[in-house]
Amino acid sequence: MIKVEIKENSIAISGHANYAQKGNDIVCAAISAIIQSSTTWFAKKDIKIKQNKKTPLFELTLINDKKENKDKINLIIKQLQFVQKHYKKYIKIIRR
Repeated sequence: MIKVEIKENSIAISGHANYAQKGNDIVCAAISAIIQSSTTWFAKKDIKIKQNKKTPLFELTLINDKKENKDKINLIIKQLQFVQKHYKKYIKIIRR
């Protein structure tokens, strides 16, 4: 299961969906597409990205929490929630 932990200024994603075999997992692909495309919305000075390919773990933290950046984080959350709505067994979103 993919776990998404949402804090005030950060989103951390860990785990695997295990929806299908590696390379055919549409849930993992959806989450990857959301994260990879949305990180381009931010200026490099506005975010910190931590990534570990072994665990796997991805964490995006806002350095500059101006309204525009918070709106972008909220859009990412909405996209993740859309995936969760359709694949509840494979993704869990936790707000802290």
